[in-house]
Amino acid sequence: MLTFRSQSGRYAGQDSPGTGEHDGVGTSRTPPSMSSVPTARTAVITRTFNRPRMLARAADSVCGQTAGDLVWVVVNNGGRPDDVERIVDRARGRGFIVRVLHLPDAVGIEEASNAGIDAVASDYIVIHDDDDSWHPHFLAETAAYLDAKPHYAGVATASCRISETFDGDTLRERGRERYNAWVRNIHLVDMAQANLYPPIAFLFRRSVWKAVGRFDAGLPVLGDWDFNLRVLMHGDIGFIPDVLANYHIRETITDAADPAGNFVAARMSLFQEYDPIIRNRLLRGDLKDGRIGLGWLVSLGRQHQAMWRVLRTVAAAGAARPSDSEDDQQ
Repeated sequence: MLTFRSQSGRYAGQDSPGTGEHDGVGTSRTPPSMSSVPTARTAVITRTFNRPRMLARAADSVCGQTAGDLVWVVVNNGGRPDDVERIVDRARGRGFIVRVLHLPDAVGIEEASNAGIDAVASDYIVIHDDDDSWHPHFLAETAAYLDAKPHYAGVATASCRISETFDGDTLRERGRERYNAWVRNIHLVDMAQANLYPPIAFLFRRSVWKAVGRFDAGLPVLGDWDFNLRVLMHGDIGFIPDVLANYHIRETITDAADPAGNFVAARMSLFQEYDPIIRNRLLRGDLKDGRIGLGWLVSLGRQHQAMWRVLRTVAAAGAARPSDSEDDQQ
């Protein structure tokens, strides 16, 4: 079942993305065949599965944006339809365009993202997971950045990592810190080591998604990292140092069958399995073609990660060891 609100109401009279394709990194335009689907400047894609409390928070995050020209696509990935409809009806009641895709059976998260992107027309795209949240100015700031700098493929913002847990039926914050606080620019060589930002912090052009290829539906995890690498092979990613996105983590939920958990906390074994799969695939491509390319870069990035782990261990051991002056005093 597909449900969507018409373009009347809040967004009537606003400029539409227009028609015709645009090549390269610049703004994409809606092809004529997409004229019958919801259209907005930005498509916000949310994947969800039986997490109504978190989806309700995501709805507040989307509806709280100061940038109004958006369409919210909710991909119900095999979950209960009634919970989803109840929440998105409140968003529609606030004047927002919402399209809902109820998938009868769960699919991979990247396949769900692609389905949501296919369901609407837009210039810009962002993945807003159902458990994450935004500062009210996220879309206004990021869209303005790409409007002003058409040579960028996308833009990421600084983000906050929020640790939380369930206290009965209520989500309670346990602490927060800036996520990857050292990041000030987005370099391909740094992305080759590991992902630099969560999906909630990245707005990208639809034209780039088409140019580099869709999210890899064969990856159960790390699909965002794989996509970010391909985007950086195509063009540059800008960076806004203001913390405009929140990446919520529930480390205490380690049961992979619990829908309230995070992949990164409850399914770490999948990350450990697919990290070498992605790196080896890229390196094999380079070796087969007899070139030095992205495969070599991600392989060297792995070695760099290992070196830093050793250095951090040595530094921690040195900090724990009593100083010579303390030894002399004993």
